[in-house]
Amino acid sequence: MDLRATIRAAILSDPRTAEMSEAEIDAMVGALAEEASVQGVGSSDIMWRPIEYGVPVSADRCGSLPEFFCTVNEAFGFDGSDFTIPIGLGVSAAFLLFVIGSLLLHRHGHHPVQGAIGVTPPMGPAA
Repeated sequence: MDLRATIRAAILSDPRTAEMSEAEIDAMVGALAEEASVQGVGSSDIMWRPIEYGVPVSADRCGSLPEFFCTVNEAFGFDGSDFTIPIGLGVSAAFLLFVIGSLLLHRHGHHPVQGAIGVTPPMGPAA
């Protein structure tokens, strides 16, 4: 469906256009189509409708993964069955916690490696 036909259909679906003449509708369609093409708006943009919130989603949205992962996925705003980003964020967070924990243990003397990080101890008696 081309842009002008989409705009015409949208205008004619409004009950207020019953009072308008065909020439007025054509002028309005022409002006809106010109402005829409300047802004890069296509027919699909005009026909697009958002998904209604609260509509039940299919039970197969998670595939074979547990419901917990689907809930976490939706809670962080990731939608769909691709869990690459949430799993990557989880692994990154675990690695960061490991590094921070290791640094804290080292600083408080509970780490098996003694001495300052990055300082090489002397290698024997100085001659």
